[in-house]
Amino acid sequence: MAATCCEAPAKLNLWPAYRSAFAEFARRLRRLQSLAPRLGPEALLRASLDVEEARLRYNSRRDALARQFLPWWPAADTHRPQSARV
Repeated sequence: MAATCCEAPAKLNLWPAYRSAFAEFARRLRRLQSLAPRLGPEALLRASLDVEEARLRYNSRRDALARQFLPWWPAADTHRPQSARV
């Protein structure tokens, strides 16, 4: 029981990174949605890649947080589709 008490602060350290990554992803997505009608194809692609970068960062933070709270959470390399595994 004492181990859980001592582990809590370390687990909570990932929360700010997770929340920040989600907020950044949401901000970039809202920006893309508001600008999309006015962007040309190249600018739209760049903005879409910007959103994708933020989404990947958010997913990484989310998965790291889940691994801390759920020790059975699969490792990152197990997320590949079944057809991609050898």
